[in-house]
Amino acid sequence: MFENTLLGRLIEFDPFTNIWFYITLYTYWSYMSFRILGVDRYTLHQAKQGNLETLYKIEVLSNFYCSSIKNVKGSHLVRMVAITSFLMGVLLTYGFYYQSHLSQAISFFFFPWAGLHALSHVTARKILEQKLKGAALALILRRQLLITRLFSLPILVFCVLWGFVQIVKGYYS
Repeated sequence: MFENTLLGRLIEFDPFTNIWFYITLYTYWSYMSFRILGVDRYTLHQAKQGNLETLYKIEVLSNFYCSSIKNVKGSHLVRMVAITSFLMGVLLTYGFYYQSHLSQAISFFFFPWAGLHALSHVTARKILEQKLKGAALALILRRQLLITRLFSLPILVFCVLWGFVQIVKGYYS
């Protein structure tokens, strides 16, 4: 009944055959690689040219982000990792063992995000421990941006190929 309505045709429940899944996936990963520890990539590019005002802006933005990370330690960190691991285990089991495409799609969104967030957490700790400022801070953030881009491109390609495989399997089954 719902599938015959206009809203039902726009919102398909099989995410891999829906264009909105791919649009959301692209938007999501574009945003993930745009801001690194609170600093956008355009500001990082300006800092590469040695602009002192931009270097100060990077320090302020990254210190704000890193100070929020500083509060997550000890038992809070253990709880956060435990809850994330449990949810990812449930999603992966339901998605790949029981063949739920929606759970697979959610896994493709959040599993790499959790890895990038953990990497950002490690980088933020490094910035806080070494008290990086100026050009050294900009260098660390540019490295983090490069790692994020190198990590996200194969994830995007894999998600799209996995979606195409699921579509083809659906047509031939």
